[in-house]
Amino acid sequence: MRREDWFALGKALEITPGKYLRLLRRFGTEEDFFTLPEETLLQAGLTRKETALLRDAGKDRERSIERYYNIEERGIHMVLFSDSDYPRRLRTLPDPPIVLFVKGELPGERERTVGIVGARACTAYGREETKSLARELARAGCGVISGMAAGIDGAAHQGALEQEGGRTYAVLGCGADICYPAGNRSLYESIPYRGGILSEFPPGTQPIPIHFPRRNRIISALSDVLVVTEARHKSGSLITVNFALEQGKEVLAMPGRVTDPLSSGCLALLRDGAGILLEPGDVLDALEKEEG
Repeated sequence: MRREDWFALGKALEITPGKYLRLLRRFGTEEDFFTLPEETLLQAGLTRKETALLRDAGKDRERSIERYYNIEERGIHMVLFSDSDYPRRLRTLPDPPIVLFVKGELPGERERTVGIVGARACTAYGREETKSLARELARAGCGVISGMAAGIDGAAHQGALEQEGGRTYAVLGCGADICYPAGNRSLYESIPYRGGILSEFPPGTQPIPIHFPRRNRIISALSDVLVVTEARHKSGSLITVNFALEQGKEVLAMPGRVTDPLSSGCLALLRDGAGILLEPGDVLDALEKEEG
C-alpha cells in the first residue's frame, strides 16, 4: 500500500496494532487491506465490526490523502513499521504501533534513554527533584522520555530542556498536532527542536482516557530504564511501570515521606523490589547494567 493508505487506516482506531501486525505478517506491505474480502479478514482475526471499520476507512481514502499532505506541511512525518528508521525498541512489543506520527525526531538507536513518569498533581518538591534529575541525565547524554502530562511529566521535559544540548521525547495520547494539556504549550513548541513529539494516533485524534494506556506502553518501550519520582498508590503512572516490568526493564523509584500520599506509590514499588533512586548516579548505574 501507499504511505497515504497507511494514513487512511488510522481512521479505524478500534482495530488494535496487534491485529494490523497480524495482517502485515500474513499479507505483507504491498497488499491493499481495503480490498481484501471480508471472509479473508475474518480468517485473519478481525471481527465483523472491525472489517466494517476498515471498509469505512477505505471509502474515506481520498479525503485522507488530502489530510496526509496537510500534516506534512505542518512538520509531522509518518514512520511505518516497515520503515528502516522505525525504532528497534518498539519492534519487540507484542502490539507495536504500526504507524508513528512524529514532530521532530525519534530517539536514536544508540541514544541512552530514561523514562520519567509520575503524578499530575505533584508537590513542589517532586517537581523540582524531577527537573533536577532530568537535567543531570541530559547532561550525561541521556534522552528523557515522558508523556508531556501536567506535573511530573512536564517537569521531566523541562529539566532536560534546561540543560544545554539536552534531548527529550514526548509520547502523546492524542494526535501529534494537539497540545495536551494546553498549559504545556511552551514545551510542545520547544521539544521538536530538541528531540521529538510522537504518537501512534493520527493527527486530529482527541485525548480520551482509553488512549493513555496505549501511550504508556510506548513510553516504557522507548526507555532503557524507567523512573517514578512521585506517585499515589493507584496512580496511572503505575500502568507504565507494569508495562516496563513486562518488557524486562529496570524500574527505579524515588522515596518520600511515609505520610505523604504522593509518595505511597513509590514506596510500594520499593517494597515490591524496585530499585531505589537517591541520586542521578543510581539511574546511570542501572543503564550500565542494562547495557552490560
